Amino acid sequence: VLASFTYRRVREFPISGGPSTCRISEHIADAEVLGGKILSAMKWDSLAMVEFRRDARTKSLHLMEINPRIWGSIALAITAGIDFPALALDAAMGYEIKQPMWNEGVMCHWMFGEILHFLKKGRPFSAFREAFLTFLGKNSDDIFDWNDFAPFLVSVISILLAPFSMKSFNDVFRRGI
Repeated sequence: VLASFTYRRVREFPISGGPSTCRISEHIADAEVLGGKILSAMKWDSLAMVEFRRDARTKSLHLMEINPRIWGSIALAITAGIDFPALALDAAMGYEIKQPMWNEGVMCHWMFGEILHFLKKGRPFSAFREAFLTFLGKNSDDIFDWNDFAPFLVSVISILLAPFSMKSFNDVFRRGI
């Protein structure tokens, strides 16, 4: 393991288990050690995200999955100070990699997921308050960046056009709705 980073999932959507909508960088030593052991045993030599769930009763970690690719919550790691895509490129080019320092307590949101999370919980005011505070606060968003609006605009357009996509059209046509 050339570099590692851990975080705690705060919220997700769907609420029963899905992508995180809010997460915070946090040193979780036992997850780092266990994740490193798993990847070493596999002789893994590329990017990977090892996901665990902690048992509330026993406090032990249980392996959920290993994502052998850039993961959806990568924005948090980058915002906290560890740019995994750049490190992977440096490693591929043969540069020496040293474990970067990263900041604890950095929070990152996926605004659209946050809205869905709170709407599903029947708390629409919280949904829009969280989304608004993400824009104003020190917390960052997975997609929105004041310096680069393009990814956010593409996301909004994609969401607005989703009902008109060919797949949606075919589903509607097939069902006769």
